[in-house]
Amino acid sequence: MAGLNGLEATRRIVKRGFRTRVLILSMHADKEYVRQALVAGAAGYLLKNADRWELEMALRAVAGGQVWLSPRSEQGSSVPTRRTALTAAAHADTCMS
Repeated sequence: MAGLNGLEATRRIVKRGFRTRVLILSMHADKEYVRQALVAGAAGYLLKNADRWELEMALRAVAGGQVWLSPRSEQGSSVPTRRTALTAAAHADTCMS
């Protein structure tokens, strides 16, 4: 998907109905980026400076049907590192208001 950013690529993947689960890897820890990723349909959000352990845990969580949010995202708020899809969707709705 040349020429697309990660959010637009995620939107297109989700819109086409692919069963692929998307884990966004980003340098942005701001909660607005996290919110946009979840709204776009991402199953996880991981910061690029994550260590190997966190990357492995994020991949396992997303592959297992869970949603992963980097604990360092959202500028230090107390976001659990694992969430169910329902809880993450509710969190995204809260961030949108």
